[in-house]
Amino acid sequence: MQTYDNPKFKYEWWAGNARFANLSGYFISAHVGQAALITFWAGAFTLGLAAKFHFEWEDSKKLSFILEHHLIFLGLGALLLVAKAMFCGGLYDSTIQEVRTVVSPTLDPLVIYDYQTHFASVDNLEDLVGGHI
Repeated sequence: MQTYDNPKFKYEWWAGNARFANLSGYFISAHVGQAALITFWAGAFTLGLAAKFHFEWEDSKKLSFILEHHLIFLGLGALLLVAKAMFCGGLYDSTIQEVRTVVSPTLDPLVIYDYQTHFASVDNLEDLVGGHI
């Protein structure tokens, strides 16, 4: 559905980025800036720490070190998402089209485990935040 020639057309909430059609110049510059920052970060990281993360498959100590750091940083990222959702302003809920804080995340392990094979079907923020906890 192409409606760029009708500026009064109202997009539904599910239409994704289509509602920002008139702001496409901002999106392009934002994505170029983001790509530049990521490239700079990756290059600086590679030049500064490449030797530290070099490994041979037979070196189990070095492989454990690398795995340990990956798990630590992934865990910290998950906890930062939880902190943002519960204490620092909340997350955007597309169902109600508002940013809201998650007061009671789902902590039932059976509910969380049920998403293991189809995590893309999470349909509420409580389950999403509970899974990150």
